[in-house]
Amino acid sequence: MIEIEKGFFLNEETRERLLEGAEFVGKKTFTDIYFDKEDYSLTLKDNWLRSRDGKLQLKLTLNPDWNRKVDQYHEIETDAEILDFLKLPRSENIETSLRDSKYLPFCTCTTTRETYTFNEFRID
Repeated sequence: MIEIEKGFFLNEETRERLLEGAEFVGKKTFTDIYFDKEDYSLTLKDNWLRSRDGKLQLKLTLNPDWNRKVDQYHEIETDAEILDFLKLPRSENIETSLRDSKYLPFCTCTTTRETYTFNEFRID
């Protein structure tokens, strides 16, 4: 999967204008725990190893230029592919492999995301 995202801070007036005529679909809350080594070798390259509600994902930047206008990532979502990319040995489970290789949690974020539709567009 390739994900393209850009975050914006909106004041309430702008938010209301953007959502005018949109239909509320739903709201979901999820928790991400981010992992890296002590030297932040992944994060400093804009690569993100996270557990989202207990499922590991590795988001790899497709554009390492820090002057970019859009963030694009390739997501690796299988334990085997994550271990292969990180060049980690296989253990009884991926959590053990990460811990033994000194990938430790450094940040926990809880996000609430609202979804709307407007004509054929989906707004998250």
